[in-house]
Amino acid sequence: MFFNPFENCLHLKELRLHKCSISGKAVLNISCPRLVNLVLTDLKVHTRDPVDDKFKLIILAPQPVSFSLTLNRPLNFTALHLPALDNVEIQILSPNNFKTLSFSSLITMLQGLRYARSVKICSKTIEMLTMIPGALEKQSCPFSRLKNEDFESCR
Repeated sequence: MFFNPFENCLHLKELRLHKCSISGKAVLNISCPRLVNLVLTDLKVHTRDPVDDKFKLIILAPQPVSFSLTLNRPLNFTALHLPALDNVEIQILSPNNFKTLSFSSLITMLQGLRYARSVKICSKTIEMLTMIPGALEKQSCPFSRLKNEDFESCR
């Protein structure tokens, strides 16, 4: 199921999705030409398998300056195009049931955030990145414009 609830919101500048529930076989499309601030917190994806890859997220926004993401597990970002991104905050809190599929989704997400100038990453997210031995050695830093990084303990 393809779901694009914001397609007619041409002047939307700030979007906060908090505690939303979505079916695991959906594709959520957030495509807003004037979006400046995007916050996704506690997005619940209902699937039979806690690391199921059937839910996909597409974010296409040419102007966002700030993107904040707080989730319990990585999501499959099919497309993540945020070329004007300044600030990113990432908190993925639960390494439980973390598998190669989740690692791949997390790496893809970080690569999609490559234009960020400032990145703040939760310590549990860093822990997840180190759970598959040798996997990070094959990856280069995805952030091409990075000027500031910050690591903090998760709540």
